[in-house]
Amino acid sequence: MKITVGIPVYNRKSRIAACIDSVLTQQVNSAFTFSVLVVDNASTDGTPEVLEGYASNEQVRVVYNESNVGMAPNWTKVFAEADADYIYLLHSDDFLLPGTLQKVADFVTEHPDCDFGFGAVHIDTGKSIRKDIFKLKGQATGIVPNSWLLEEYFYKASHPCPPQTWFVKKGVIEAMGGFITNNMCCDFNMSFKIVASNYTIGYINESLSMWVLHDENIGGGDIRKHKKDLLAAIADIQENAVALKLDTSKLAGITDWVAKEELLKFLKIGDRAEASLKAADLTGPTFDKSSLKELLMWLFKYTKINLIRPFYKVKTLLDTL
Repeated sequence: MKITVGIPVYNRKSRIAACIDSVLTQQVNSAFTFSVLVVDNASTDGTPEVLEGYASNEQVRVVYNESNVGMAPNWTKVFAEADADYIYLLHSDDFLLPGTLQKVADFVTEHPDCDFGFGAVHIDTGKSIRKDIFKLKGQATGIVPNSWLLEEYFYKASHPCPPQTWFVKKGVIEAMGGFITNNMCCDFNMSFKIVASNYTIGYINESLSMWVLHDENIGGGDIRKHKKDLLAAIADIQENAVALKLDTSKLAGITDWVAKEELLKFLKIGDRAEASLKAADLTGPTFDKSSLKELLMWLFKYTKINLIRPFYKVKTLLDTL
């Protein structure tokens, strides 16, 4: 079995070497082989010169685009160019945690029917390391039911699959038509479609990569940066609902969840109540008062008292311990 770690890159001169080296230093047994594929999207900051330093390394292959094709098409090209049984997608400003490729190889050996898999991440905030973020609720390592993922996450406009942990069987991305273009939420869109299409979904209940937050992050999980793209990604899903055999009634209410997640983001970082309500445009969403999180948002909506922030600060502190 062969695993290729695919790294799409654009202008990451100061970060790409650490990313590649985190792959090359993986400790593995002889049950599988691995390689690195970097697709440079016409970088202008000296990234190609850094990549040239790997020219003599037989494990590293670099493809240079003649012109910038955009983020999503470059991701699609990574999967198209990779020659392997599985492609692991790694962002050029993140890096693999030690032992990740062995964990992935062991998983797909045990679950050869796995078409699309992912795990959790550590997050480097620049001030601390938050460990094991994006772990699925109540799920152990193994095959995850597609319907459960849709109900618990995707119908709620929540993305449970951090892309820097994806390992995907060769041909799946191409069969899905590649990533939608001009949209920074193309990963949410793609994983939603894959799960809805009844591919076999695998999950490793451990952190596989370090997600590094910095000033140059395109999205960084901040809905204020990507709300427009998220809504466009959802609209594309809605347009393909019949072909994907999705529940159209649940898709119809998905923007309600976007509004609630936006409000939650504002409350976590402690913005003023008036600004939070205005930015989230909470004109219609209803709240499930059996959920503590939604109850606190409901109370904020009507009392302007922000109880989310102290809870979130405690949770963040506990995550770092």
